[in-house]
Amino acid sequence: MLVVSTLISELTARIKYQARVARRQERQTAALYDLSRRLGATDRPHPLLEAAVEQISRIFAGRVAILLPSAQGGLKVAAGADLPDDTREATVARWVSRHGHAAGAGTGTLSAMRGIYVPLLAMQNPVGVLRLELSQPEPVLTTDVLPLLEALARQLGLAMERDELRREAGEALLEIEAERMRNTLLSSVSHDLKTPLTVIAGSASSLLEGKQTLDAATKTELAQAISTPC
Repeated sequence: MLVVSTLISELTARIKYQARVARRQERQTAALYDLSRRLGATDRPHPLLEAAVEQISRIFAGRVAILLPSAQGGLKVAAGADLPDDTREATVARWVSRHGHAAGAGTGTLSAMRGIYVPLLAMQNPVGVLRLELSQPEPVLTTDVLPLLEALARQLGLAMERDELRREAGEALLEIEAERMRNTLLSSVSHDLKTPLTVIAGSASSLLEGKQTLDAATKTELAQAISTPC
């Protein structure tokens, strides 16, 4: 009976663990799908960031901020809640952006901060930083919080990069179209000017070559052709 009881206990514990894993995976899959759907519904930068902030805030029941590079070389809040009035928080954000690794509360790296900072990773380099401040901070993040937050941040980073590439492609297309119109205009102007310039050149050449032999009437006619070539 002791052996059977121990076996049943172990099987029950294993089933409960597998159920927790399944629920966690289901939650992560649903969150990723929902965020992907929200991000795919807009192709403009600001609404995209606002949608991400709203969705991630709802998933974790916390305050979210998205920090992007500024013109001065630092980071600025592009969407979501402002950073706390603590220079250490901004320092952690810069560290995460530079190194591409999560840091902050509950992560084991610079964990004295109030917020959790994860990089917004694109195909190559971080494009920004995602900050999450939980309403009930945890000394050590549970096994599903940080991986899910990093997965959401990765998805957002890829969406931002995709949006940037789309805008760059649009600008390149506009430049190509402008160059094509410029070439068409130059070709049209060149064609329109070709005949008058030929007349002017021919008349001027005739005047120079025949200034001693041409009569006054012919010179006048050539001068009029130069004056009004078309």
